[in-house]
Amino acid sequence: MSRSSVLNPIVLAFVGGAVLSWGLYVPTVHVAAVELHSNLRAFLFVGVAYFLVAVLVPAGMIFGLNYDPTKKANPNFNCGPMMWGIAAGTAGAVGALCVIFAATAAKGPLVVAPLVFAGAPIINTIMTMTVYHPVRKMPDWRFFMGLLLAVVGAACVLIFSKLKPGQPLSELNNFINLTALIFVAGAAISWGNYVPLVHEAAMKLQSNLRAFLFVGVAYFLVAVLVPGAMIFGAGFDPTVKPGAVPNFDLIPMAWGVVAGALGAAGALFVIFAVTNAGKGGALYVAPLVFAGAPIITTFATMLFFHPPENPPSWPFYLGLVLAAAGAGMVMIFKPAAGPPPAPAPVANSEPPAAEGN
Repeated sequence: MSRSSVLNPIVLAFVGGAVLSWGLYVPTVHVAAVELHSNLRAFLFVGVAYFLVAVLVPAGMIFGLNYDPTKKANPNFNCGPMMWGIAAGTAGAVGALCVIFAATAAKGPLVVAPLVFAGAPIINTIMTMTVYHPVRKMPDWRFFMGLLLAVVGAACVLIFSKLKPGQPLSELNNFINLTALIFVAGAAISWGNYVPLVHEAAMKLQSNLRAFLFVGVAYFLVAVLVPGAMIFGAGFDPTVKPGAVPNFDLIPMAWGVVAGALGAAGALFVIFAVTNAGKGGALYVAPLVFAGAPIITTFATMLFFHPPENPPSWPFYLGLVLAAAGAGMVMIFKPAAGPPPAPAPVANSEPPAAEGN
């Protein structure tokens, strides 16, 4: 793949969709957990949305209409490729649950989101380069500099949107605790692996729609059956807030479904982005998504979900510049695919000519 292909407008369009969807997911699912007075119930309705969007829709298209506009040469339902999709969906679901618990423990998404979105691309880069698609040649140092700038910029945007002007960094201790950090780490590891896993699923299934279907199946298993059995079967919900009465009111449930729909949309956008980016595309698609998503989270939270009393300090705006510059460097200096191996020489099957006397 030529270096100019990183500016492929199709890839960038899908990256933009993922950024917008996942950036809005975090504050939306936090509202659902707060209004439902239960992390488990919020997770349940995220799973319900995934079932509607990522199971019923693609299954209806593939099996009902026999229509899959994303299929490649040999679309299949082989066990191995399906398991890649299930693994990707499981990683996504575990990350979604960790984000709910982290935001609840930290009393809001504004400190949690930068840490998750800063850690996930690092996990993604390490795992893609060493496990999923080992590169023949290490990327240019400017690629790593861009990754670092994107991570630092995203962290600045979110951290300094939480701190008031003149407030010391030590005040962050009031916004986050060890429990939140544990769930942040779980979310970063899970979501950092999601992108390369779902890329493998789409490549091996030879269909973006089939990969999306099995992501949805995993969400149904993890985010619908498990919490549903706990809440309705066992009558047990350990995440109910102390002194609060959990509910199934329409508005809070709708917040959970909207959050899940945003998560599912982001998952689908990521699948299309990495498959259009080609082999190893997860290596630079994920940093772009995770650099942009926290910026969307910040503005959505500040303008709609929880408007601040005071405007952010200057490091907030510096973070925006760093994140944008880092994302651009990641796009431009991503590692180029190595040349394909030379074909093995074909042995000459004709017998040698007989030599005359």
